[in-house]
Amino acid sequence: GREKLYSDEIIKLYRAGVLKYVSEDYAGAKDEWEKILKLDPYNRLAIDNLKEVNSILRNIEENK
Repeated sequence: GREKLYSDEIIKLYRAGVLKYVSEDYAGAKDEWEKILKLDPYNRLAIDNLKEVNSILRNIEENK
């Protein structure tokens, strides 16, 4: 399916980010997904996920 659009490296980084995200390591997830953008600056999955995780991190900061 769609995964053939992406290299193994990008898929690995994406999945690593998802694992960190679901375990509430939002900063870690952000790091993984930012690595994708270094390889593929227009990667929609990474861009969309980063928007969401950045929003979560902002909310966490504001509520401290």
